[in-house]
Amino acid sequence: MPSFTQPLLPGRQVRVTPINDRPVNGRPPQPKLPLPTRHRGAQTVTSAAPGQAPKLLEQVSNVLRTGHYSIRTEKAYNDWIYRFILFHKKRHPREMGVVEISQFLTHLAVNKHVAASTQNQALAAILFLYKHVLKIDFGRVDFTWAKRPEVLYVFPSTTISPNWITGRRQRHHMSERTLQRAFNAAVRQAGINKHTSCHDLRHSFATFLLENGYDIRTIQELLGHADLNTTMIYTHVVNKGPLGVKSPADLL
Repeated sequence: MPSFTQPLLPGRQVRVTPINDRPVNGRPPQPKLPLPTRHRGAQTVTSAAPGQAPKLLEQVSNVLRTGHYSIRTEKAYNDWIYRFILFHKKRHPREMGVVEISQFLTHLAVNKHVAASTQNQALAAILFLYKHVLKIDFGRVDFTWAKRPEVLYVFPSTTISPNWITGRRQRHHMSERTLQRAFNAAVRQAGINKHTSCHDLRHSFATFLLENGYDIRTIQELLGHADLNTTMIYTHVVNKGPLGVKSPADLL
């Protein structure tokens, strides 16, 4: 757009340049901004222009939302799919298969040292992409599993349901929501009027160990704290002072 002159005061004129064409610090005008984008976790998904097919991650989001998955699951799945694609130099998943999936999952366990639950979430996201979005079913995928800690499910579910990855019917652990509802009911029956949650049981457990003389390092390991300072927070609860110290003679 050309510039033009505009009267400012009688007998004086000033040259006015439209703001879109005005040079900034001697640089030429900037081009128009791209299409608006929306964020999904660590990556950015560009909205498809009218008449164009949606991008891959947009397709994933559409299928997840149709299946009424949570927004947390949508963000996590899109993030893992994005990492999977980047790991293989931005190759399209249709060009890859079981070998590339196995390489990525093994990389997570061997090089990134992720937990088994993290690796399992990555597997679930990738299999969802192929099975429900690309309509490709590979069946079994062999790879190096991350080290699985010994886990005891204290609250098993009362029902048996299929594992949506393997299809095998099995007993899973109780969901957090179900456990929290049962905990809230117990709190009401006990006549406790304070706001509390299942996480308070963890605090009670740590306090009990401290009161019974367990060393702070053992408690740190049991609670899974990476930093000892986090465990030290519990020590102020049982701060009994000198009167809390027992003489060895008291134990005779």
